[in-house]
Amino acid sequence: MRRLSEELGLAERVKFLGAVKDVASLYRVADICLLLSDWEGFGLVVLEAAQFGIPTVVNDIEGLRQSCPDPRFIASDLTAESVARQILEVEALKSMDDIYRLLDEHWRRHNLGSYIPRLEMIYRRKEGNNDTNAQMDTKK
Repeated sequence: MRRLSEELGLAERVKFLGAVKDVASLYRVADICLLLSDWEGFGLVVLEAAQFGIPTVVNDIEGLRQSCPDPRFIASDLTAESVARQILEVEALKSMDDIYRLLDEHWRRHNLGSYIPRLEMIYRRKEGNNDTNAQMDTKK
């Protein structure tokens, strides 16, 4: 990647940071996030970026479609021209106030603070069903 950035004359504009401990500092200065992976179980990066008001353009794959807050952020064509066009379209959306509300609601709905109570509710319902089933089995 370093060699490619040099060949394209971008070496002065591209930084390869390696492992970063303070990811939040990068989100704070970002304009947009790209996550064009070929495979993702779930796009945690999308939620992290949304927490900082940063939209993420994602590849059109299962794990990222599920974590993407808006279909306008999904890139179905990964050619350089198409991704560049998608970035410009998403960047234009940032001038609309509702995009920040959308990002804020998205990460709040999916953060651990809201996720854990929902999981607990599911498990409690499951336990209740198991108790009911156990009671039915003892009556037989």
